[in-house]
Amino acid sequence: MRLEQTVKGWKRRCWAGVTSGLLVLLLSGCGGGVGTNGTGAAPQSAGTGTVTGFGSVIIDGVAYDDSQAQVISDAEAGEELSEVKLGQRVSVEYEAAEGAGKPLARRISVQSTLRGMVEAIDGRTLTVLGQTVQVNDGAVEGVEGPVTVLEGFETLSALAGQAVEIHAMEVMDGASRVWQATRIEAVGELSDRSEVRVTGRVTALNAADALTRRFMIGPLQVSIAPSAAASAGLADGLLVRVLARWSDYDSAASTLSARRVLAVAVPAKSIDPEATLTLTGLVSNLDEASKTFELDGQKVGYAGAVFTPSTATLRNRRYVVVTASSTGAGMVQAQSVQLPQNLATTELHGTVMGLDAVAGRFQVRGTWVRFGDATTFEDCSVGEWGSGAYVEVYGLVEASGTVLARKVYCEDEEIGQVVERFGEVLSVQAAQRQFVLRNTDRSGRIEDLTVKWSGSTYFRSPLSARRGPAVGD
Repeated sequence: MRLEQTVKGWKRRCWAGVTSGLLVLLLSGCGGGVGTNGTGAAPQSAGTGTVTGFGSVIIDGVAYDDSQAQVISDAEAGEELSEVKLGQRVSVEYEAAEGAGKPLARRISVQSTLRGMVEAIDGRTLTVLGQTVQVNDGAVEGVEGPVTVLEGFETLSALAGQAVEIHAMEVMDGASRVWQATRIEAVGELSDRSEVRVTGRVTALNAADALTRRFMIGPLQVSIAPSAAASAGLADGLLVRVLARWSDYDSAASTLSARRVLAVAVPAKSIDPEATLTLTGLVSNLDEASKTFELDGQKVGYAGAVFTPSTATLRNRRYVVVTASSTGAGMVQAQSVQLPQNLATTELHGTVMGLDAVAGRFQVRGTWVRFGDATTFEDCSVGEWGSGAYVEVYGLVEASGTVLARKVYCEDEEIGQVVERFGEVLSVQAAQRQFVLRNTDRSGRIEDLTVKWSGSTYFRSPLSARRGPAVGD
């Protein structure tokens, strides 16, 4: 049975993974970076934030239609295709919603803050590449922001000496700049060629040495060889992302030889003169006299801004969502400042995968969900519930990063929804960018689905030669 015949109108999302000859496929939208209404016009708005759910992609509580979004991340050789996960910090270019619809995301940039080995653990604080990372488990009064999502491990103590990728927000801790993590993911062992990355403020820049430009990020000394790519305008105080390889790092000397240095900037306001800019993060350097503060190092003026709730007051380390419409003199002028409520809550929409009824858990969109006697199931009959069912999950993000389900709704799959299928690849037609996937549905029926991919499709691991090309071929 062909995919087009059974679920015509499904969108194709942009990743697939092969394990032991089987392929897990997530089907949703694969955008090509085309602008307004497919005309190539620039998106109207941009912003940064934390992924707090899926349905399509939810960023700080706002659902974006990602059916046409291109998802990318920076790499040593340039941009590469990527995928979106819970707790990631992302920037998004989007078109404002019309009527009751969702904003339409055109480009989502996934940019992790740190990637390297955990060198030290002290309670809720980690050290990675010399940088201080604080974890929010929701248990400390006064610590705001999304609960840190953990993947690949359950306790911080298990991370000693392990390689991780971290998404985080910059915040002042006294006189020091540190990172508060929104997501920490174990990434396995690092080889000499494995990518490492560090994000931070440039200090002690030595630009006079033409052979090796050097600067500091916290206690880490970074050198840039003449052959390395570096953003123009490198200066003290600039927020940069440094890409290198594990072999380029000397932990004993606390030095890193950079292969690429990128300036981290507020999403470009130049994409549209009428653009709306949305920024989220933890307030630092609050100055009530001048009515300014910083978010991830970006200066924000809030004179005249509308606060939600109206009684809200600012303080350092408060998590805020800022909407602005103008920039100048290095400062963003806020139109509104929102203090989100219930940051530990989340929602997930998608296909149930890996159901373990004994352990009381399953996955939706790559996120583990835990259920129990306190979980309410609605419209979930015996025939509708199980792996392969389409559900909406509402719950709380626990300190482990697992979602504790409060309510689970079973629904029929509809056009435009993100769904997942698991099965064996029977054949590949590389020229047509399609393959046939043998899938067994939850009723035990076997169906052969024709799946197509595009230039924006993200493969978690390359297909073997007999199953087709890797992404980008």
